[in-house]
Amino acid sequence: MPLLKLKKSMGLLAILLLCTVSACKPSSPSMDAETEAKVKAKLVKADAVDGQVDKIVAKCAGCSLAMDGSEKYTMPLAGYTLHLCSEHCKTNFSKDTAKKLLAIEITE
Repeated sequence: MPLLKLKKSMGLLAILLLCTVSACKPSSPSMDAETEAKVKAKLVKADAVDGQVDKIVAKCAGCSLAMDGSEKYTMPLAGYTLHLCSEHCKTNFSKDTAKKLLAIEITE
């Protein structure tokens, strides 16, 4: 009898853990077509900032492309990989990615 209670408890714990982990994943809100087009255009410019067109934004978008990003803090966006400089920038930037990306001034 105690073994059965243990198995039920472990099963319940596993379900609780899965629910907790899946709830922690940030969801990216969908963009309308116009915003998505603007984001992609901005990503094309941001990608070229480091002199390489490789769909990797190597400068930290959280710092308005002023600092080097790190492979340790990456996030995908519209077919590009963004390298951010720290967990703080990654967390902050991911709160409203499109708005923050579109606010970055990129000189050509």
